[in-house]
Amino acid sequence: MGYAWTPLNTWARTSRPLAEDLRASTGRRLPAVGEYWSGDVRELENYLTRVPNVMLFDVPLHYHLHDASVSDGNVDLARLWENTLTASRPDKSVTFVENHDTQPGPSLASTVAPWFKAAAYALILFNEAGVPCVFWGDFLGSPESDDLPAVRELPILMELRARAAVGPQHNAFDDPDVVGFAREGKDEIPGSGCAVILSDRMAARRHSTWERATPARSGSASSEATRPCASRTMERSPEWSAMVASASTCPAAARRAVIV
Repeated sequence: MGYAWTPLNTWARTSRPLAEDLRASTGRRLPAVGEYWSGDVRELENYLTRVPNVMLFDVPLHYHLHDASVSDGNVDLARLWENTLTASRPDKSVTFVENHDTQPGPSLASTVAPWFKAAAYALILFNEAGVPCVFWGDFLGSPESDDLPAVRELPILMELRARAAVGPQHNAFDDPDVVGFAREGKDEIPGSGCAVILSDRMAARRHSTWERATPARSGSASSEATRPCASRTMERSPEWSAMVASASTCPAAARRAVIV
């Protein structure tokens, strides 16, 4: 069985009902993802108004990640999500760090610097908003050209996403140099929950606490005690720009994500 690739702009003009027809005939909510290349989120939103049954790649977010990686710490990370599709239409956003157009070489090249790649992937893989997409070039590298090294942390991040990135999210995007978020996890998934911290400076420090406690048992005067899962100082080096702490050491009854 063969597959044909039809550019979305052509498909949108000539076969707009195609996705809904396929979904109806299969009885499945098949995903449909389009690429509208614009750094202006308003253009993406306008496109979705005309073609509402697809998702779009969050191009503005990619540019924000690229800028953060090449601006020597002079990007305001608190505004990382500002004017992105993930912020305005999280249900329609496909997040990505790199793709075949942004890698070195093509006319749209806007490659995220290698030192920031792990941080960027932690941001999209563990976030509750958007559907993350991993670029094969970042997963495998490009040995034929040697201009796109594999992100060695990716397999670990992808594995952690599957078991830890669940539950309500608490954001801390209120500092220009160090930001992060935490996922509470779920009681029925042992070891779930995580905290993600990012910085674009040589050193950064932050302490944020979110606490979730189980209501008191019947006949008990108080809920179970809580304790921190992690407490660390984060320093950026050329090989480390993000720290992901699993909440697996916390009791299921009460998780606390501590970012330092």
